[in-house]
Amino acid sequence: MYNYLDREIAALNAGGRLLVCVMREWVNAAQQHRCPVGAVNSAFHELGVAEAAMPFHRIMAMLAVHGSRQLGFAPPCGGRIAEGEAIILSFIAQQADDHAGQNAQLFEALVGAERAPAMQEMTKHLGMLLIDQGLLPAEPAYQQ
Repeated sequence: MYNYLDREIAALNAGGRLLVCVMREWVNAAQQHRCPVGAVNSAFHELGVAEAAMPFHRIMAMLAVHGSRQLGFAPPCGGRIAEGEAIILSFIAQQADDHAGQNAQLFEALVGAERAPAMQEMTKHLGMLLIDQGLLPAEPAYQQ
């Protein structure tokens, strides 16, 4: 998570930028009592990963309804990655390595023991769909 936190969005790869954009739009739409699904589906379609929208929506809905604490998301125009965005990016990015299963306790801390397996499964599903399209978030490039 700390590899993403407070970093410039411009330093992210295309998959990371997509996820930050749709996270922010999803949260913004929900706060304005608009349909979050309708607000972000076109972004997934434009990059050819329409099937990734469903697990993304489930992750966000689970956090919104069952989250043990409120995560911080930046406004759509923000230039840096906020805490909630960094957490989600890191979970999804870890789907490419062998340590993704070690996040079970973190999922429990976020949504409780009852919902943690579903959250982990949706995160894995989303990560695999993004891997298939070459859009898995990578750690931001360091800028000097």
